[in-house]
Amino acid sequence: ALPIYKSHILHAYPGTTPTIDGTLDPAEWADAFAFTSTDWVPQFSPVSNRTDLFMHGFVKKDATWLYFGFNVTDDIVYAYDVPAWLPSVNPYANELTPRGFPWFGDEMELLFYGGRGDPYSDAIVAGNASQWQMVVNTH
Repeated sequence: ALPIYKSHILHAYPGTTPTIDGTLDPAEWADAFAFTSTDWVPQFSPVSNRTDLFMHGFVKKDATWLYFGFNVTDDIVYAYDVPAWLPSVNPYANELTPRGFPWFGDEMELLFYGGRGDPYSDAIVAGNASQWQMVVNTH
């Protein structure tokens, strides 16, 4: 089993409401908490340089919503620059279902845990009011 790394804490400070249009305007995100992939312990492999795989992220909130913005640089994108393939251990890996591997390929994943108990256990994210998972993937 892969080691589970305890994550850093992200802070969501009040800020201006960004325009959600697929563009990260630096002025709109200047009041956000910023973080990069070098601030985190990678799960599978280290990020060796900013052209291979690098993420610059932002988080902030307004009176109603929590906002995340990501700018990801990757020189090879799964299923676009290289053919999509499936690992032999799971022919359903590309499905965004409980039997798939939502983290397979290139993706951004957010997991929220607001419940009690150990958030780093091997339990499946319940998808309720206290814990949920959001995956944005290239496949």
